[in-house]
Amino acid sequence: MAQTRELTYPLQFSTAQFSYLLGMVHAQNVIGGDDATLFPADPAQRQAQWDQGLAELQADQWIVWDEAAGHFSMTDPLMMVIATVAEPDMVVVSEWQHRSSGSQGVSHYFSPSGIIEMSLVDGQYTLVALTNIDVMTERLAHSLGYQDIAQPDAGFNFPRELVEQARQNPDPRWLAQQGIAPEAAQYFAETLQATASRGTVTILRTIEAKAVGMRLVGALIGAGGQQWLALPHPNQTIDYFTATTANFMGVTSSLINELLNTPIEELVAG
Repeated sequence: MAQTRELTYPLQFSTAQFSYLLGMVHAQNVIGGDDATLFPADPAQRQAQWDQGLAELQADQWIVWDEAAGHFSMTDPLMMVIATVAEPDMVVVSEWQHRSSGSQGVSHYFSPSGIIEMSLVDGQYTLVALTNIDVMTERLAHSLGYQDIAQPDAGFNFPRELVEQARQNPDPRWLAQQGIAPEAAQYFAETLQATASRGTVTILRTIEAKAVGMRLVGALIGAGGQQWLALPHPNQTIDYFTATTANFMGVTSSLINELLNTPIEELVAG
C-alpha cells in the first residue's frame, strides 16, 4: 500500500476533500458546518464532488488504495479527527462580529479522542487538535475579543424584550430607570454606544449528530475596553456581568462540563 502523508496541524481541506472524508465515515450532516455545500442534495452533484474530492485527496496523499482491503484508506489519526467532527459528544458553535473584521465563526467538536477546532479559512476547512478545554476556551476568548483587562464589578438581570431598545438608545438614565445600578448602567451604555464586537457561543450536547441539549453564552465587548458576559434564562431574562478572559473561560468551561456530565436520558426526556 502506498504511503500516506504525516498528520500535522493545521489540516486544511477543500470542500470536495472534506465532503469525501465525511462520506468515508458515513456522515449525513455536520453541526457547525455548511451542510448545503458539503452534502449536495442532488445525487449527481454529490457524486461529482466526491470524485473531485477523491482525486484531490489522492494527489495530496491523504488517502491511498489499500489493495489487501479492497478500498481507499486513511490513517488512524486522520480517521479519529474526521470521526470526531462527524459524530461528536458535544459541539460548541461560536459566531461573532468584529467592528473591523466583520463576521467570523469557529466550531469545536468533543469526543473521547480529544477536541477538534474547525473553521473556514479562505475557503478551506481548517482543523486543529486542541489538548484540553482550557486551551479551547482561551483561544475562543481571544477570538471573541476578550483581553486581560481588569473590569469593574458590575452585573444585572435584564428583560430580553428590552435588549433591542437598549441597543437602539443606549441611555444610562433609561437603563437606570429599568433597575440597573447607575455605575453599571453607565458602563453598559458606553459599551452599547461604541461596540467593538459581539458574539454568541452555543454549547450543544449531541447524539448521532443531533443536538439534545443546549447552553448559551453571549459576549459583548466595548471599544473602550468594556467586557461583558451574557447568560440567557428560560424566563426570557438575561444576566449581564463584566468579565475578564479568565471569567469567560471559567463560565464557558463550567457550562461545557455541566452539559457533558448530564445523562443523555435526562436531556432527551427534557
